[in-house]
Amino acid sequence: MAEGFPGEELAEHFAEEAKDELGDAGKLARRITELGGDPVVHPKDWEAGAHAPWTAPRQDWADAEGIVEDQIKAERGAVEAYNNLVKMTFGKDPVTYALATELLSDEVGHEEFLENLLAKPRK
Repeated sequence: MAEGFPGEELAEHFAEEAKDELGDAGKLARRITELGGDPVVHPKDWEAGAHAPWTAPRQDWADAEGIVEDQIKAERGAVEAYNNLVKMTFGKDPVTYALATELLSDEVGHEEFLENLLAKPRK
């Protein structure tokens, strides 16, 4: 990790976030199925339907700040996608609206955590 960067805190955050994201994917897949759709389950097909471009992970693991900046961009893409879903379902589909609102709140929290982490003074 980069000098003075809270690597342990970052690692814990990413481990917890990975579990959260997997749970979110399950919730979305169930809702899509409930609505009669077919969730996209194969990773090779995800980018085609994504609302933001996929970015390959950095190869330089010592650049923790760059990794966090990349993750903030990804969180912002998720926030935008869920915000659009909230707007689209408001007053039309209360179940999907509630799910989208929950997921939007989670993503905003992830983004804020990472922004605060970057703002912390480092040695």
